[in-house]
Amino acid sequence: MNLNQALERYCSFFEGLKKDDIARFGHIYAHNARFKDPFHDVNELAQIQAIFAHMFSVAPDARFIIHQKFYDDYSAMITWTMMLTVGSQAMSIKGSTHLSFNEAGLVILHRDYWDTGEELFSKLPYIGVFMRWLMKQFSALKP
Repeated sequence: MNLNQALERYCSFFEGLKKDDIARFGHIYAHNARFKDPFHDVNELAQIQAIFAHMFSVAPDARFIIHQKFYDDYSAMITWTMMLTVGSQAMSIKGSTHLSFNEAGLVILHRDYWDTGEELFSKLPYIGVFMRWLMKQFSALKP
C-alpha cells in the first residue's frame, strides 16, 4: 500500500471514529506502534486502544475533523480539530499529528502535537482563570 492510500485510510477511519471502532485499531496500527501526545508515550497497540477508550469514557461525543494532509515518501502530517464535551462544556482542541507507516500501510508512529495550556487547561472551569493569567504573565506583548 502506498503512503497516500494509507493516509487516506487513516483519515477516513479517524473522521468516523466511534468507541466501538477501537476494537478495529489493529487494521490501522501495527502491534508495536508508538503513540505519543502531551500525556502519553506508549509502544503497543493495546495501550493505544486504552488511551482512546479512556477518551471516549471522558467525552463520549469526541470526534475529529481533519483539515489538511501533507506527506512525502516516508511520513505524513495532518492538522485536525477534536470536538468534544467535557461535563457540560463543549470544547474544541486544535492540533496536528505526525504519522509514519510500515510497508503494509499500518501506522508505526502517531505523534500528536497540541498546546495543553491553550487548547485544554485554559478552557476548563477554575483552572482556566489561573492558566489564562499565567499565560499573560509570560507573554512579551502585554495589553
